[in-house]
Amino acid sequence: MNPTANLCLLRSDPLFGMLRVTYALLNFFRGLLNILTVEVWWGGLQNVLSFFSEKIMANINPIAYIIGDDTVAKVGKMIRNHLNIPCTLIDLSVENRLSTEDGCIEEAVDAIKLCGTGFKESTASDDVRIKAKKMKSANILLRPAMGGYGMARILLNPKTYQKPCGVFRYGHGGIYDVKSHKIENYPQEHALAGEEYIVEQIETNLSGLILAADKAAEIAQEYGFKLFIASKWTIAPFEKIFMDRVTSYWSEKQISYEKRLTDTMMANLPPNTMGDGEFLVFFLNEAGDSGSDVIDVQDGSRSMTSTVYCRGGFCYEELPGGTAPTLLNTDLCGENFFNPYGSINGMVSSVITVNPAAKVWGADVSSKAKKYLAETPNERSTEKMISVLPEFYLV
Repeated sequence: MNPTANLCLLRSDPLFGMLRVTYALLNFFRGLLNILTVEVWWGGLQNVLSFFSEKIMANINPIAYIIGDDTVAKVGKMIRNHLNIPCTLIDLSVENRLSTEDGCIEEAVDAIKLCGTGFKESTASDDVRIKAKKMKSANILLRPAMGGYGMARILLNPKTYQKPCGVFRYGHGGIYDVKSHKIENYPQEHALAGEEYIVEQIETNLSGLILAADKAAEIAQEYGFKLFIASKWTIAPFEKIFMDRVTSYWSEKQISYEKRLTDTMMANLPPNTMGDGEFLVFFLNEAGDSGSDVIDVQDGSRSMTSTVYCRGGFCYEELPGGTAPTLLNTDLCGENFFNPYGSINGMVSSVITVNPAAKVWGADVSSKAKKYLAETPNERSTEKMISVLPEFYLV
C-alpha cells in the first residue's frame, strides 16, 4: 500500500487511530520513566521523540509528485530528498510513458485527486521516441483528464519587473482546440486554382469560462494586481464571445478591469511599457501561452510558477520552461547553473495547499532561495543553492 493510502487509512478509521494514539501514549510514559531511572535514558528519549513524531506524521498530507525528464528530474530529486517533503511518486518520464503506453497518465490523475494536489516536473514531449509513437504531450493529456479549466502563471521573484505579475490562461482557444485538419486544392474557378490550402475544424469549450473568470479575478485581488483581458474580438467571432461574456460577468460583479487587443497587449508586456509589474492578463489558451513566455523571458529570473485549476476544487503545480537536456551531464555550476527556484516554489506551494501549517516553512524556504540568488550573482551552484534550504517542518 502506498504512503498516501496509509495516511488516509489512519484518518478514516477512528478505532485504528485511537489504538495508535493509546499505544503511543504508553510509549511516551514508559519513555519518561526510563529517563527518570537514568538506566536506559537513550531508549526512553527515543520513545518520547517517537511519540511526538507519530502525532506529527499522522497530520501530514502528502502531495502527488510527478517525475519528469532530463535535468529537471535530476534536480527535482535533489530538492525533494533535501527538503524531505511528504509525497507519493508517479513516474511520467519518457521511458515510463513508453513502457506503460501512457497508463502512467491515469496514475498521475488518480494520485493528484487522492492527495488533493500535486507537483509535475517538465516532461520531454518532443523526444524522438514520443514523436515516433505519435504520443501527445503529457500536459495535453493530463490537464483535461484532471478537469482543468485554466492556468495561472505568476512571476513571484521578479528581477526586471521588480514586482510580481502574470497571466491567466483560459484552458481553451486557438491552435490547442484544433480537432481535425486536411489539405485541399483550390477549385479551378478560384483565382488560386490548384494551390493548396488547409481546412481546420476548431472546437472551443465554453463550459469553464466563468470559472476561469472568477479565478483570474480572485488572483488579481489576492495579489493586488491590475486586471486586464485581451482577445482579437474585432476579427474572430469566438474571441468576441470570450471578451463579451467575461467583461459582462466582471461588470455585473463590479470587478475593475481594462480590455486590450491581443497584439497590443503582447507588445506592451515587456517591463519598459508595463512598468514595475503588478498586473494580471486574462488570455485565451494560445495567447496566454505566448504571453507568459514573454514575461518569463523579459524578466530573466526564471521564477515563474504555473498552477493548473481544475473542476472539483483541485489544483496542481506544473514546472514551466522545458527539461534542460543539455545540462544533464554537467556540474550545474557557473555557466551550467540550473536555477531550481521554479521547482522549489512549485513543490512548496503544493505542500502548503494540503498542509497549511507548513506556511512558515514555505516562507523560510522562499526567503533562503531568494537570498542565495541575490548574494551569488555570478558563480552559482544548483547543489549549493538547494543545500541552504530548510527541511520540511510544521508550525
